[in-house]
Amino acid sequence: MTQSELGLTPPPEGKRNIRIGLIVFLVGLIASILISVFYRGVFIFIFMSGPVIYGIVQFFKGLGQLRGRQRE
Repeated sequence: MTQSELGLTPPPEGKRNIRIGLIVFLVGLIASILISVFYRGVFIFIFMSGPVIYGIVQFFKGLGQLRGRQRE
C-alpha cells in the first residue's frame, strides 16, 4: 500500500482540484473584468462568469477531498 492509500498524505487529486480551481477562477475573473471594461456587454460578462463559477466549484471540491481524507 502507498502512503496516500493509508491516509498518511493528502490525496493528489484534492490538491490538483484546488490548483485547477484557483487557476480557472483567476483567469475567468480577469477575463470577465477586462471584457466588461472594454466592451461593456452584460451578455458577455454573464457568459464569462461560467469559468469563475466552475473554478469556485472545483476549488471547494478539492477542499472537500482533502478534508474527507484527513478525517479517516
